[in-house]
Amino acid sequence: MLINFPLMLLLFIGGIVLFIFSVIYIFKQYKIIRIKSLLPFILSVVLLFLVIARPFSPLFRNAEFSFKLDDREEVAHQILNGEIQPSNERGDLFKVSKKFNNSALSDGNEVLKMGNKLLFFTVRGVLDNFSGYIFSPDGSAPTNGDVQADIIEIKKINKNWYYVSCT
Repeated sequence: MLINFPLMLLLFIGGIVLFIFSVIYIFKQYKIIRIKSLLPFILSVVLLFLVIARPFSPLFRNAEFSFKLDDREEVAHQILNGEIQPSNERGDLFKVSKKFNNSALSDGNEVLKMGNKLLFFTVRGVLDNFSGYIFSPDGSAPTNGDVQADIIEIKKINKNWYYVSCT
């Protein structure tokens, strides 16, 4: 989280600098090549609009979910069928091996079982604030009671999957 701010600030400043250079280029070259001199400015405005109108993090989140969907479903069925044993005494945390595409299916490589639902973490806060994908075998939406937290965002991704962000 700490590294995001300097990177975003750097990208913002870089965007402003490119925008300023494109405006200067327009004024210098407009008399010579007319419409072509407007292309850098138009490109900057279009890219700015795309970033504001369609942020990239949901796009990356959706791509990551689609990429790992089959592996997550396999793990979910293994947990629900008792093929994977709990890693704690309460029996609600399950360790997930990295054998699936050699990448983590859940932050911390653990899946949380909440009744008949399973939570695959995407962000696992230290004390609170977590997000992840919930597998619901019957397709019912997760509730605050299921996740034992306040759900700030919930989005149905497909038939049995929900994305939740909680605090």
